[in-house]
Amino acid sequence: MMCNSDVSQPHAEDAVIKWTAQSTKRLEQAVQEAELKTSCEFVTVIRAWSGSYGDINTFLSFVASVSALAALLYLPFDLDPIFVVPAVIGVFIAALVALNWFCPVGLFTPERRKNEQVDDAAWFEFGKSGSYRTQDHTGVLVYISEREQQVRLVMDDGVVNAVPREVRNGWKSQLGQLLQSKQWDEELAKIVVAMGEQAGAHLPRQADDKDELINAPIIGLGKRAFWSRS
Repeated sequence: MMCNSDVSQPHAEDAVIKWTAQSTKRLEQAVQEAELKTSCEFVTVIRAWSGSYGDINTFLSFVASVSALAALLYLPFDLDPIFVVPAVIGVFIAALVALNWFCPVGLFTPERRKNEQVDDAAWFEFGKSGSYRTQDHTGVLVYISEREQQVRLVMDDGVVNAVPREVRNGWKSQLGQLLQSKQWDEELAKIVVAMGEQAGAHLPRQADDKDELINAPIIGLGKRAFWSRS
């Protein structure tokens, strides 16, 4: 199996999934239409996020508490040691609450970490959806992580070996620009149909092909940590 991925440009504003029943039906029909032209099996996954990044906020809170301890040790007056530990713990808790509840999620998270988180989530969904289990290894998964504003394309060996690289790169390019559109749910449906047409030239639908995977998009929240606000 091979993972092909690209990163889209972020919206100017913080995005929130606004998915409707019409959006779901449109994408389901697009997958059905695409699979009439090819033996590829398409799965689409839309997640609100790929990670809570709670460990980043915990680390920053720890740094704040250590800084508070250092400041207390160098106060120009003597402080009763009994107050030091509660003060340090208080700073840690206050920083953790502030970071989790009042700062945008992932604000202090390095882009590399976000990229890795989305990669891992895409592979997880590829396995969970059964995309790797198709008869001829023709599973294709499109994974969208909206908070990170990133898209991943995961393809099984049968697709990678049959569809030319330039065609697959074209898919990545289109998906990489997907989230720039305010109507990206409509654009995604169009892209899926086009992918089916192009894949069909190299992996045409066979008479005995069966619909092996779910056609409706898989939609929902991502994994979360108990300390995350979302």
